[in-house]
Amino acid sequence: MLDGKFYQFSSKFNLVENEDIIRNIFLLFLGILLLLVLGILFITKIFSVSLWKPFYRALDQIEAFEIDKSFTYTEIQSSVAEFDRLNNSVKKLIEKNLLIYQNQKEFIENAAHELQTPLAVFKAKVDALMQYPDLKEEHYAIINSINDNVSKLFRINKNLLLLSKIENNSYQQSESISLIGALSKNIEFFKEQAAAKQIQIETSYASDITLNANTVLLDILISNLFLNAIKYNLQNGFIRISIANNILFFDNDGMDKALRKELLFKRFSMQNVGENSSGLGLSIIKKITDLYQWTIDYQYKDGYHQFKVRF
Repeated sequence: MLDGKFYQFSSKFNLVENEDIIRNIFLLFLGILLLLVLGILFITKIFSVSLWKPFYRALDQIEAFEIDKSFTYTEIQSSVAEFDRLNNSVKKLIEKNLLIYQNQKEFIENAAHELQTPLAVFKAKVDALMQYPDLKEEHYAIINSINDNVSKLFRINKNLLLLSKIENNSYQQSESISLIGALSKNIEFFKEQAAAKQIQIETSYASDITLNANTVLLDILISNLFLNAIKYNLQNGFIRISIANNILFFDNDGMDKALRKELLFKRFSMQNVGENSSGLGLSIIKKITDLYQWTIDYQYKDGYHQFKVRF
């Protein structure tokens, strides 16, 4: 009260420091910005999944494509011109490769069939020539060399026909087969060949395995494993055959270094050049295991070579 009058005094004070205000405003804008970025990313993700769906469907089909198996490319519809071009290009590429592969298979099968007769005639003529009494020793050497090469041609021709039949699924009939029974039958057959190199055959079976397979193909698989183990073995070596945990093991002596796994199951890949081999035995084994979705593997350990078939 001043001079008989009342006066009111009011004053406002900023209770929050300027630094606090700036920090809070910064955090607020940062939060809004993060929400916007996350929202944009979320919306972009949704749109990108829908946009790139045709591309990934085409990619899945490319990854699933196997030239030696039945395959049908499903055409993918898209409103994006680039994806349409990709779809058409992939479709043409797959169809062209399938056609080339089919033509190649037919050529090999037809060629193998056509070669059977002239090879049989050729071998018969060579056998007849070897019976001539007036041949000199050098003539016998030449004829024997020819005969060995004709025999090799026979094996190659026979194996190519077999591969073609497997690829064409000609062995569809299956039955329940005892693995130990199939092994025992082949052991009896190959005992004489093993004895010629004084190779000891050892067996160890933890349990039997009953397989649902074609008898002919299983016998071919086992016999090729035997032939490989005997042919590339050492004099006075060993072959150890065992079954454990649904796996068939073939161990044998041989060259003192590992074979090249990347070439082992390829056709005409012979790592023992001096051997009289067609280069198709292990390829046939691989083809049979692939047919029944078994697996074949190789390793070199402790000085011996091991092939194992997992059923």
